[in-house]
Amino acid sequence: MAVHTGIGFTLLGGGIVGLAWNAAEPESREAPAWLALVAAVAVATVTLCMWYALSSGNAPGLAPRVPGVAPESTLPNVTLATGLLTAILLGWSVREGQVSRRRARWLEVTNRALNEEIQTRTRMEPAIQQLAAIVESTDDAILTTTLDGRIMTWNPGAERLYGYTRAEAVGKHVSMLHGRQHNDAELFRKIVKGERISRLETENLTKDMRRIEVSLTVSPILDQSGRIVSASTIAHDITDRKLLDRMKDDFVGTVSHELRTPLTAIKGFIELVADGEAGPVTDTQREFLQIAARNSDKLGVLINDLIDMNLIESNRLEVRLVPLDLAAVLADVASTFRVMAQSKGLALRQNIAPLPQVLGDSARLIQVFSNLVSNAIKYTPNGEVGIHAAATDAGVEVTVQDTGIGLSREEHAQLFTRFFRGRSSVVIEAGGTGLGLVIAKAIVGRHEGKIDVESRPGEGSRFRVTLPAWVAAAAGPDGSRPD
Repeated sequence: MAVHTGIGFTLLGGGIVGLAWNAAEPESREAPAWLALVAAVAVATVTLCMWYALSSGNAPGLAPRVPGVAPESTLPNVTLATGLLTAILLGWSVREGQVSRRRARWLEVTNRALNEEIQTRTRMEPAIQQLAAIVESTDDAILTTTLDGRIMTWNPGAERLYGYTRAEAVGKHVSMLHGRQHNDAELFRKIVKGERISRLETENLTKDMRRIEVSLTVSPILDQSGRIVSASTIAHDITDRKLLDRMKDDFVGTVSHELRTPLTAIKGFIELVADGEAGPVTDTQREFLQIAARNSDKLGVLINDLIDMNLIESNRLEVRLVPLDLAAVLADVASTFRVMAQSKGLALRQNIAPLPQVLGDSARLIQVFSNLVSNAIKYTPNGEVGIHAAATDAGVEVTVQDTGIGLSREEHAQLFTRFFRGRSSVVIEAGGTGLGLVIAKAIVGRHEGKIDVESRPGEGSRFRVTLPAWVAAAAGPDGSRPD
């Protein structure tokens, strides 16, 4: 009984050790993989020790071995077999316990993740339904395409805009809608890079071959791993807006040209009367005629600005590029506005270094720099206005700076917008059309140059115009390049 009791207590001790380990470990901690092997080895070791003791006849509780008499071999063999089997079963049970515990934790984590996903989808369901309703009811065409341009989805707005049903469009290449040549490869390369194309105005074709003007917004679509898998396109019909814009431009252009002729006659007769050609003129009459002449000049500037804007928007602004001396242009502008600056008590400083020739239109460049200097004088209550020009590696840089009222961040953002006027009392008092800088930027762009501004409220403004230098090989046989 002592041997069997020892075996029982050994096995019981091993089980208690395993249970104690399980109870001591936190739920989230994984039991070491070697635990099953250690438990099996421990029991096997104890079994071997007992087997050896029983085989030699030295085990406690057994009768001493009699010399010349063979020991009983049944008990040692049974003990060995039982112990080894117990070691194997214990190791297997500990291992299975570990696997079951790991599987239970995995199931718990998976269940928790599924519950969270279900809750998230439940919360998002109304928003998804609302978005789907918007996509189905909008008048804009919304479609998705593969990254090589094959149409995948096609909403009712696309059916109404283009005339193709969903069945007719899905699977076809988006190029069937193009009314003019498109660089599809370049567009999809941008999408693959994660770029978003906004307000791309182009011409599309409907099913009945009618041409329509559309504004496109193309965006990349990502899967759950963040990989770009397709593209979405929103097409907004701007045909009516474009037609109205053209009608407006034609109207403005026609009216402006029609106003120029009578205005020229008005200015001419005012000058004749002021010069006494129609008889003696009193001082009071001359003062009134001067006021009329100044206002006719303002009206002439407004008409010219409207005509220029009409030409710019219709891409018909004429710029004749010939080699010219930009220093002479700037000197002409400085001399024109020096009297205006002095009448306001401002110093007009000019610092014009030797400059390379540029390819430009003298009259248009005078228009640009006259606008910049005129604005600097108008919006500078006191201080000075400066014109600086110097050669750069790429061409010429001209800076017109002042110590005037400066620009706020909001004004800076809208500065080159048509008809934009600042809210400062100085700006309101100075007047103007709000077209001068827009025209100046367009003219500089036609010269392949750039114009930018640096300004802070109360610290003045600095307008910088950069123009490329003239390279003789780029000019025509007569030294000019019509644009």
